[in-house]
Amino acid sequence: MRLTAKAIRQKVMEGQRFHLAFLGEVLVGIASMRDDRHLVHFFVSTRYQGRGIARRLWQRACRDAMRRADTRRFTLNATRCAVPVYLRLGFRADGPERPSPSGVLSTPMSLRLPSKVAKRA
Repeated sequence: MRLTAKAIRQKVMEGQRFHLAFLGEVLVGIASMRDDRHLVHFFVSTRYQGRGIARRLWQRACRDAMRRADTRRFTLNATRCAVPVYLRLGFRADGPERPSPSGVLSTPMSLRLPSKVAKRA
């Protein structure tokens, strides 16, 4: 799927949150989340992979969702080549790989974070 400026603008208007990763002036990664809980897009440019950019981009998107909606459970549908990345980020497979309505094979995954612990007075 190609993300054009028009498509991104529409997704923002529908409530998706976008996080962009830059190195200097170069856009190297993008994450978008729907409903502060479902990771829809998550990419790091091939030439910049292996530098911790994906982890930092995920941490930023996750913190934003936690701040905005106190989200503690995140979901996504991972393509076969992305599953190892999400496993390293702490996600777990929720079921077998299956085709999406558009025919793309993906694995449903989720990440549960611990609830906030109340501080004692």
